[in-house]
Amino acid sequence: MDNRLQKTSKIGKEKDKIQKNQRTVSIFHQNVQSVRNKVLELNMIIQTELNEVDVLCLSEHWQKKDHIQLINFNDFNLSSNFSRNKSTHGGTCIYVRYYLQTKEMNYIQGISEEKVFEVSAVEIVEYNLVVVCVYRSPDGDFAIFLQKLETVIKKIIVRKKQIILCGDWNINFMQESKKLRDLQEILLLYNLVNTVTSPTRVTKNSISLIDVIITNKEITRDTATVIDLGYSDHMAQVLKLPIKKMLHRWNTIASRKYSDKNVEEFKYMLSKETWQEVYLTSDVDSALQIFRDNFDYYFNTAFPYKLHKHENTQDNNWITKGLKNSGKRLRFLNSLKRRVNLSRESLSYIKKYQTIYRIVLKEAK
Repeated sequence: MDNRLQKTSKIGKEKDKIQKNQRTVSIFHQNVQSVRNKVLELNMIIQTELNEVDVLCLSEHWQKKDHIQLINFNDFNLSSNFSRNKSTHGGTCIYVRYYLQTKEMNYIQGISEEKVFEVSAVEIVEYNLVVVCVYRSPDGDFAIFLQKLETVIKKIIVRKKQIILCGDWNINFMQESKKLRDLQEILLLYNLVNTVTSPTRVTKNSISLIDVIITNKEITRDTATVIDLGYSDHMAQVLKLPIKKMLHRWNTIASRKYSDKNVEEFKYMLSKETWQEVYLTSDVDSALQIFRDNFDYYFNTAFPYKLHKHENTQDNNWITKGLKNSGKRLRFLNSLKRRVNLSRESLSYIKKYQTIYRIVLKEAK
């Protein structure tokens, strides 16, 4: 075979190999402006239209530390969060699919500062990827924000991790300014790029791009998709990031099997035990411990734990076609409310529609 043909064939095989060993990790971010009253809507979205999302990053969740622990999303674990102590609102949190192994980032703990640099961060072990969600208040000290941001970037890079930086930073990427230039200098220095190129906040009086998903320039191929979910005056952003390692979405669980055969075996072992050591022990506590040890031994022998692989399946039966259509209609109405001066009657209709929708959604769930 001609050398050039051999080389071309080899390149083709390598490409096929890379594609087979590659999947996409999907990162979602939105400034939700209070997550508590949006849990059901977000749950429905990530189980239907955005069911490929692997990492859920939320800024301005507005919850205290003990309250955010009670906010759950189907098939996700709360992996990192920051809540304010001195003031209200603000905060960030990161939820990760339960089948992805995560790791705490002790080297970033303690760097958060209310209103200036409210950070949540998690490492996704399988992909050598660190996801950082930051909220900066409009009146937060920008110079300190930049210092803390660069510190975090350095700490991640020195550990040779890929980076995702997301959040609402309240810096308009659509308007030239000294703050933007200073920020872009840091991103350029570490070869990072903002993948969000469309406006993320649209009101009747302004259009701005203040929400970001920033990553290593060499690993990103596409820009983030901006989606108007209608839940706040900020739009959501979704970035699909190609990752080399393939991961099958299986959940390994341990369980016991209580078959008739196992039960008979357990009864047989108990019937053969004389318990002589228990009777001969004068100390009551010691006798009880011996009894427990023997009983546990027979129980674990008859009913051992076995690992099973359970494929990830989502219970979406409660999400009807009517709920999907109503949700889309509500998002359109909320988007219209932000962009257009509507009559009092129209605003009242939207508010009533939203109330009814949330009641129906809660009952369906």
